[in-house]
Amino acid sequence: MFFRLQSNGKTVSDLPPSLQVQGLTCTRRLWLKYHHLELSDGQLWKQSITELKSLLTDEWKHDWRFELRLPSGTKIDAWIPDEHVFIEFKTGEPNVSHLYQTWMKAEELELYAVKEWEYQLWYEEKWMKEAKVMADNLNLDSGLNIAGIFALAIEEPDKDFTFRRERDTAIFLADLEKTEPPPVKKRDKYPCRTCDYFEFCHL
Repeated sequence: MFFRLQSNGKTVSDLPPSLQVQGLTCTRRLWLKYHHLELSDGQLWKQSITELKSLLTDEWKHDWRFELRLPSGTKIDAWIPDEHVFIEFKTGEPNVSHLYQTWMKAEELELYAVKEWEYQLWYEEKWMKEAKVMADNLNLDSGLNIAGIFALAIEEPDKDFTFRRERDTAIFLADLEKTEPPPVKKRDKYPCRTCDYFEFCHL
């Protein structure tokens, strides 16, 4: 299920999960993209995939697939086809928006008959403490996997997820209709530190 943006009564487009999450973390970033100021993070994503592959043994690489693109345009870092396990390798600070994005992607996968799935969020070692706190707060299974990477396992969405997403999305949809972009966030706060728009917003 994807939300449709409306502009002057005209349908503009469906929002893929990755774009919805940007609205949940920063309405300014979503506004800029919506109004056609596109700053690509493709290179960073490629670097993340390269780093992920470097952590895996040759045996794993044989069974895994990388860089899956769903019809909505959103991307999944890696997946194990036989097991319906999908991997997201996160190089940034753990945030609940990562879970939002995961649940949205799972919804899209279910549209294509992937009914049984497990999503794993893998975090760099420097974020292990923060990821553990997030996992404990949300009652998610977590721990070091056989690659020595701290991972969170997600097998079903939060029961209140759909309601919260609809509420939050209604808020940023209203912001998109404004002629001026939402204000900038404090430059030392998430997600500014890792955002492609940092230099644009904080000249």
